[in-house]
Amino acid sequence: MSDVIRNPLTALQNSIVSDIHLRLPMLNVCRPHYGRFTPEDLQEFRTKAPAVHVSLPAVREVEALGNGNVRASVKTVAIVITKDAVFEATDVSPKRKYKKEEAGLALVASLLIALPDFNLGAGVTACADIQADNLTGSKVFKEGVAMWGIHWINTLTLSDPKEEGQTLASLFYSHAPKIGVPHEPDYIEAVASVGGAL
Repeated sequence: MSDVIRNPLTALQNSIVSDIHLRLPMLNVCRPHYGRFTPEDLQEFRTKAPAVHVSLPAVREVEALGNGNVRASVKTVAIVITKDAVFEATDVSPKRKYKKEEAGLALVASLLIALPDFNLGAGVTACADIQADNLTGSKVFKEGVAMWGIHWINTLTLSDPKEEGQTLASLFYSHAPKIGVPHEPDYIEAVASVGGAL
């Protein structure tokens, strides 16, 4: 896939999803979310808890570096959703039965410990300004789930592919955890609806 534009924002989001999935293998769902979270999204998410959904809702402080490069701060939001469950033993925790609110706190604590050490690729700064907010209101709680939002900032460089002589010849996709350079041979090529590659 050497002729494919490597979008640093997509790579960042996929790396975060991959690292979270490795940290929390008991999750039923761990995937990117493309856009802001709506009430309808959150209603759908609760059916597949425990889950983490990762979105990039904002890019700020864009600074031109010259030669088609810019530096930018990217905000990431990870929504953690839990329900009463038994978590199997992992490298970092024993098997245990959790109530939804305890499970939420356990997953949030695990991510808060891990986030500063995530390796998100060359040119990406460590996660900064990490914060967690309890999103569990009485209505959500009565529906049998607990919900947290964790958000943080990474800074990275975006490069103009034209400066590298690249064009978008093909677009490939995959799903976490089988993402990133080691899994490139397994990616599936996206095809336009009216024949031919995108």
